[in-house]
Amino acid sequence: MKVADIARKLPVTITLSTLGGESSFSVVNQGGILRIINSAGSHHKLDDAHVQAVYLRYRSLPATQRHTASEYVDPKWPARPNRIFSPYVARIISYIL
Repeated sequence: MKVADIARKLPVTITLSTLGGESSFSVVNQGGILRIINSAGSHHKLDDAHVQAVYLRYRSLPATQRHTASEYVDPKWPARPNRIFSPYVARIISYIL
């Protein structure tokens, strides 16, 4: 899965709940460039390597664990591409699938 695959399925701006449902974040689609903005105001531009890594992790998990934020950070996934934003990427993937 690539950034372009996600961008085609998202509006210009969307707000999603986090995997835990206790907060929300926004995804801004700027002509196929996706930026995540979390509730603290931190920004992250998605790249294909990050999306693909999270997608493979998402698909490798049992369906009952795919929506658990802790599956995308330490200690359960030490090789994660980004400690802060990987759970957001997983939530975006779950939204578009």
